[in-house]
Amino acid sequence: MHTKKRREKLVGLLFGTFDGIHEGHRFLIAQALLKVDTLYVSVADDSVIKKIKERAPRKNQKERMTDIRRTFKSVNVVTGDKILGQWNALEEQRPDVVFVGYDQKALQEALGSVQEKYGFKVIEIPSHMPEIFKSSLLN
Repeated sequence: MHTKKRREKLVGLLFGTFDGIHEGHRFLIAQALLKVDTLYVSVADDSVIKKIKERAPRKNQKERMTDIRRTFKSVNVVTGDKILGQWNALEEQRPDVVFVGYDQKALQEALGSVQEKYGFKVIEIPSHMPEIFKSSLLN
């Protein structure tokens, strides 16, 4: 098991596609920001999105990262892995907490397999009007 040094500031990490920022994304990130001192947002690679969602994103990764930076000035935006399950953001950021959205069940399950190794806690953020603000409905 990976042992972390205790630090003063709580670090969080959030994984996502963020292909068109909407109120659900704003809610998710705002809730995560309330719980940590530093938040990293890992924006999925285009090839990983194609594999998971079986379609290409509307915007490429660089554009989606720019949208996050523009919308959420207080978060640190990082590139997602090119290979699913590589976990570079976990390795590099060493978060205390990893946030998942209510609809990220597969991610939550995958994180369970590496949680002990990296020593983070998983917090699920509840939905924010999913009947209106869900990417698959808005796109």
